[in-house]
Amino acid sequence: MAVTGEVSSSQERDELNNSVRFGRNTAALLTGRLVVALAGWAGTVLIARDLGTEKFGQFTLVFSLLGMLSIITDLGVGRVAVAALLDSDEDRELFAGTYILLRTVLGGLGYVLAVLIALFGGFPSPVPLAVAIGGLVVVFATPSHAYEIAFQVRDRLTPLAVAESLAKFGQFGLIVALVLRGGTLVWFVIPAVLNDLAILAWKAPAAHRLIGFRYRIDLGIWWALLKEAVPLSLGAAFVTLYYRLDSVMLSKLDDFEAVGAYGVAYKFVDLVHFVPLAVSVALLAPLTAAWPVNVNQFHQRIDHSLRLLGLAAGAGLVGFWLFARETAVLLYGGDYDNVGLATSIVVSGEVLAFVSTVGITALIAVNRHLWYPVITLTGLGLNIALNLWLIPSYSFEGAAVATLITEAVVLGLLWTRLQRIPGWRESRHVRTFWPLPFAVGAGLATGYGLEQVVHWIPAGMAAVGVYAGVAVALKLRPWTVAPSE
Repeated sequence: MAVTGEVSSSQERDELNNSVRFGRNTAALLTGRLVVALAGWAGTVLIARDLGTEKFGQFTLVFSLLGMLSIITDLGVGRVAVAALLDSDEDRELFAGTYILLRTVLGGLGYVLAVLIALFGGFPSPVPLAVAIGGLVVVFATPSHAYEIAFQVRDRLTPLAVAESLAKFGQFGLIVALVLRGGTLVWFVIPAVLNDLAILAWKAPAAHRLIGFRYRIDLGIWWALLKEAVPLSLGAAFVTLYYRLDSVMLSKLDDFEAVGAYGVAYKFVDLVHFVPLAVSVALLAPLTAAWPVNVNQFHQRIDHSLRLLGLAAGAGLVGFWLFARETAVLLYGGDYDNVGLATSIVVSGEVLAFVSTVGITALIAVNRHLWYPVITLTGLGLNIALNLWLIPSYSFEGAAVATLITEAVVLGLLWTRLQRIPGWRESRHVRTFWPLPFAVGAGLATGYGLEQVVHWIPAGMAAVGVYAGVAVALKLRPWTVAPSE
């Protein structure tokens, strides 16, 4: 009995330590990504005001095009590599070094493809040069993101968050200097390139201190990674396309002013997107380690993440449903007073993507992601069809509606696959969100009522405060997750 008690006590201590590490990593990444998102957002505000609507539309198109190239530069191998490193310590250094070289090659291929598309895509003259220079982001960021594998498997995400935040502040400082000097489309892509170069210069030696990378081209490992990542590669490619393709379609079916307006609306999505991104990065390694040896802990991590994302999502809905137009005008100027509705719609779509991100991470952890490309291909086809139908009549607001419908369909299809994970139905993760309608309703009512008598800024702050109070009172608290049933 004494031995059993000691073992039980040891297991409880291990679970507590794992929970503390998971919470610390999640908090560090959330804080770091928030700083990065705010600094990046502030930079785009300055760029949008300096360039004007048409040139900012071209700037948006450049980075939408580069974003699409993650189809080539990622291929889903990063998430597969994390799982592989956690499964075994055998030849870890060689595996990690070979993985870095693979991602570096993919980054080079992505850059070449971006330049070719810009040259032969029929875009106006500043765009190809901006892509050729800004495309260096792909060259530097691809191996840079690959080095994050060392920080994930070693549970050392706090230094990573700090370094990324400092680099983003440096990028913002360069943008301010260019605005004061008088920037152009081409000049404004350079700070992003220097930011990623600085991050890579820090990450590479820092990662080496965690894992002794041995660089060698091993076609066997490359093939194994690519083969295992095929479902993730295709799924991620389709998601990237339906996120980025709408801006390209707008440039062909409408004009660059519409692209710029849609770009402003999407900058608010970028502001909140750091939340699911940070959570998924922190979540993957613990979920992979817990499955299938500790199913209870696996579902506890899911509950924790869903509660955290639900709390953040509701705050975004309250703020942007009420005051999206006012916020856009305050930050970007009167030229963008027409983006309020589109902003509310695309932020609502991003809220649905919060849950999808956790779902995808769970499927990867349990190695049941074969349906992922089927689901996202369905979303891509639907998104293209909706854009072709809606953009000619409703411009960027039609593109926003297409995004929202696509996210809803993808989440619905994904949730049906999650039900097949052992313990998912019993854990009833969907019950996590029952407080949201009540809390969001209370926040909206507060904000709408106060807006009639006070300025919209204090009204918005009060609305979010009331929302948060009601949500916490109804136990939407990520810090008090009950054991899974």
